[in-house]
Amino acid sequence: MTLPTLPNWKASAHLLHQIVSLVGPVHKALLEPRNNFLHLPMSVRPEGLVSQTLPGGGKIHLDLRAGELSIHKPVGEGPVFAFSDYTQRSLVEALLSALAAEGLGPALGLDRGGSAVEGLVSKLVSEGAAGASVSVESLTSEEPLTAVLDSARAYARVQYSVFTALSRVRARLEGAMTPLIVWPEHLDLSTLWFPPSNHSMDDHGPHISLGFAPFTPGQYEYPYFYAYAYPYPEPFDPPALPASAFWHDEGWRGVVVTYQEITSHRDPEAFLEGVALEVFQLLAEVLEE
Repeated sequence: MTLPTLPNWKASAHLLHQIVSLVGPVHKALLEPRNNFLHLPMSVRPEGLVSQTLPGGGKIHLDLRAGELSIHKPVGEGPVFAFSDYTQRSLVEALLSALAAEGLGPALGLDRGGSAVEGLVSKLVSEGAAGASVSVESLTSEEPLTAVLDSARAYARVQYSVFTALSRVRARLEGAMTPLIVWPEHLDLSTLWFPPSNHSMDDHGPHISLGFAPFTPGQYEYPYFYAYAYPYPEPFDPPALPASAFWHDEGWRGVVVTYQEITSHRDPEAFLEGVALEVFQLLAEVLEE
């Protein structure tokens, strides 16, 4: 199955990132901390993403195919917000108001006066929002979200295809692993694998990360698969990689396969599955050095 080109991606990817990034602060405010910050990410669905279960049993759904954010409640129907009707700020305000109506206002910091956005940011900053970087500026853009619709629909398909391929890779691995999830702060899909020596699953100890990022400002304008090991031996002699992959060493050291490379193959899912497994095996050997 081929994967779509991403229409107007460079111009609209940041809008998609804005929409998804609003969920991380909500998770941080409402959920108890977990190891490896696993209280912060979202789960992948064919149509997009879904939050973790919030107090009271509701969940935030991001339907990228339909261009809608909605709140699914245990009983009854929740509100639905079409991206095209909002800016980043007004969408955040609408979401927080809907959550406040479910009795979550105090936990979100909405009883502190001022706007809902500033109340949430104030709460997170005062609590030291590790793992959920947030600022007033990041939640208050007034740019209309209409331009994201085509890209969001295409990216939902890309994201689920990559999720499927990397899930098949995980199924072949032995050892402790984190779920394959999406981090709202960066919009990257990733999982961590821990060798037997890191039985506590400590991300400060030896591990391998396999992931897929939508872009990285100043480095990659389009999505890419990435993988890295931690820690690398010193001195480190990078092993040879498959012809489709290359080493990245600007700011972080790891392996990259571009979206253009992935989509150049007749079966992109099968290609990504194969190259990701091959890269994992190389990095596992690095950890053993």
